[in-house]
Order: sequence, then structure tokens, then C-alpha cells
Amino acid sequence: MSTVYIFCDGGLGNRLGSLFGGLYFSMLNNKTPIIIWPKNNWCGCSFEDLFDSNIPNTDWGINLAVNNKSECNFIVHDFSQIKYPVAKIEENNFKTFVKYKNTNNDIFYYHNIIPDYIDINTQILLLKSLKINSNIVNKVENFLKPYKEEIINGLHFRKTDFRIFLNEDHYEQIIKENFNKTFFVCSDDKETELKFKLNKNVITFEKNNYVDKLIDSDWNASIIDSEGRSFIFNVNRSRESVIEAFIDMLILSKTNIITENSSTFLNFAKLYGKIV
Repeated sequence: MSTVYIFCDGGLGNRLGSLFGGLYFSMLNNKTPIIIWPKNNWCGCSFEDLFDSNIPNTDWGINLAVNNKSECNFIVHDFSQIKYPVAKIEENNFKTFVKYKNTNNDIFYYHNIIPDYIDINTQILLLKSLKINSNIVNKVENFLKPYKEEIINGLHFRKTDFRIFLNEDHYEQIIKENFNKTFFVCSDDKETELKFKLNKNVITFEKNNYVDKLIDSDWNASIIDSEGRSFIFNVNRSRESVIEAFIDMLILSKTNIITENSSTFLNFAKLYGKIV
């Protein structure tokens, strides 16, 4: 049986996107999945920190992974960062999926957006198949326990490397006008959470760790990561900050989300919210 090497890199939302697309590819092609989940400045936690799973996994970085598996067929979203020659590189679309449906070749899967050809019901089944770490589940449940009889409105504000500008004054006004309703606010920026929490009807999950900067500059300064890749996202996410962000995501998934943006974090919160 051939293998699908599922390379999960970047922030939490990007990694989940690659993970789910790769698992789907493995499942329908009857291939063995192996998860590659590097610990780096983009995400300092391991796969086991978030999930209780028996799927084999390793923490190889991209250079080691591609060098070791250069004979694979590659399905990637951005091959500009791959330094080594590889057997074949293709985009992740339905034609590619059909082409490799019955191949005996190993696949190196690195695509951080869930493909359109995976329907929503299958996405939910994939989510359910990955058991979340019990400590994380307990923290989410304990946080929500006092509010189990309420409908909580959820707001997410991304403020660091990939800034999504929302009219915060607009949402502040909504919170003030609906003083008898509860609002959950989560952000990768501590000051934003503290500002909204000045409203008595706002709750936040108390985090000890937030996204840091890799170098002393602005959030979109040019950086070189540990793999020698150049980016304009100046972030350093510790193990603890990613775990706490995942807790935020899961709490947000249990709310009536009223902010809209293109964040993969928010998209996965909505997807987790569809699990009954």
C-alpha cells in the first residue's frame, strides 16, 4: 500500500486545512497517511499536543521532508519554497485527485486550503475522526459550563501578521446596545481582548500566551525562518500560544459568530460549530 505524506505547515488554520485535505485523499485512495507536522516559529506545538490520534506522525521540517521524499508525486499550493528537485508537482484540483485516485505512487500532499471537491458533510466526518486532546476538551467544556443556558455571540479579531481590519467601534456599539446578551471575544492580540472585556457582558478565555514577533520589527517585516525561507509574516507562536488559540477556536465554534472575515481560523471555528 502506498503512502500519502501530509505536510502541515504554517499557522493552525493552514495546518488543519492541509491535514484534512490530505486525510481525505488518503481515505478515498486507500493509502496510508503519515502526518508531517514541524515545530517551528509558525507553530511551536506538536500534533500530539492537539490531537489524540494513532496516525503516524513526524516533526520533519520542509527541507528534510522534501529531501527524504523527493521521489513522491507532489500536490502543493506553493512550490516556490521547495529547494530540492521533485518527481512531479501539480496543483490541488479535482482533475489531480482523479488522476491519482488509483496510482500506486506515494503522494506528498501540501495544500493549506480544503479543496472545493470535499463536500461539507465529509469535512464534518473528517473533523469527527480526529479526537481532540482531552485536556483541551475539558478546558473548553469548563469555560462554557456557566453559560450552557445562554446563546453566546462570538467575535474574532485577527490583529498580528495577517491583519484583517474590522470596524471594532461598530462591534463595540453592538455589545453596548445588547447589554443583556453575552459576547465571547477572541483575538491573537491581548490589548484587543482587554479593551472589549471592559464591557461587563463580554467574556474571554484567559490566555497566558499570545503570538510574539520573531524579530524586533513590525508584524509584516521580512524574516527568514529556520528552514531558510523568506516571508513577510513576523511571528513566533510558542507551543502554549497555539494550544490556547485552539481552545479559543473551539469555544468560538460554540457561539453565534457575528464577525465575518477570510481567516482560516474563523473558517475552522465555523466548521467545528457544525458538529453536533
